[in-house]
Amino acid sequence: MKPRGLSTAVLLCLAVILSGCSLGNLPGAGGPGSTTLYAATAAGVSASLTGGSSWKTIGSLANVNNVEAVSSGTYISVYASTTSGLYVSTDGATWSLYTGLTGPVYDAIVSGLTIYAATGAGVYFSASLDPGTTWTSVPGSASVGIFLVGATIYAATGSSGLSVYSGTAWSSYTTPGLPSNNVACVFDDGTNVYAGTSDAGLAVAANTSLSPWTVYNAGSGLAGNNVQGIFVYNGSIYAATSAGLSVYNGSAWTTYLSGVSVNSVYVFGSSIYAATASGVWVSLNSGTSWSDETTAQGLASNTVSGISVQ
Repeated sequence: MKPRGLSTAVLLCLAVILSGCSLGNLPGAGGPGSTTLYAATAAGVSASLTGGSSWKTIGSLANVNNVEAVSSGTYISVYASTTSGLYVSTDGATWSLYTGLTGPVYDAIVSGLTIYAATGAGVYFSASLDPGTTWTSVPGSASVGIFLVGATIYAATGSSGLSVYSGTAWSSYTTPGLPSNNVACVFDDGTNVYAGTSDAGLAVAANTSLSPWTVYNAGSGLAGNNVQGIFVYNGSIYAATSAGLSVYNGSAWTTYLSGVSVNSVYVFGSSIYAATASGVWVSLNSGTSWSDETTAQGLASNTVSGISVQ
């Protein structure tokens, strides 16, 4: 989950109004107060207005790595990062491919009218949301995940540590400070930076210094050392691991969905949404009980790599 430019759809429409912009109302794109789930699956992007009890698949895509839904308050634009590139849907039925990107796209962030893409060839950005736009490379390592705070870009490189771009240059954070260079995901809650590794657990440090790093792993209560997604909400850390979802309340870890490979997690209020290798698991009571939403409810595939909520 990344910070979103909530007015993006409106700004885009205003920017191209002379060309006849008309953003479509996507499935579940009601007004304020409605909640829509978007799931990135191996067989496309699925949307649910019913908390996961029923799903509709948007258009035809495959091998979706992540999904980002950006709302104007009434309409929603959905961005799908896939092995064959980055796509956007503004009508809830069709997709437009962004040209000019090299290699698979693993993640994307929209901030205002700028879109950032994490690809196998590095991080790219464009100051226009037009699918035919030109992309600019931010020189650096390949990126499997990105997080944006203001002008700062955090890039999880997959095997070369954590890279941080301050607006002028990249800084690299690796071992021995980090417990591993295999950084798979990153999150910044405004105070701390959280780097999830694929083999050594979760590392946490103040975002003002990125040092020293406090490490949580299987030996200190984490479900497993393969951390695939991170979310921080109301002071609690949610770590999606290949062995379950672990939650840290400031003093101890509690694991939910033990034995389930959790790829990413999104939390709002008492609702927890977990993208897993066996569907979307949903808890509406802070983890007390769970339901597994799958292809039986219309999900495109039970292999879910990412989730976005609007």
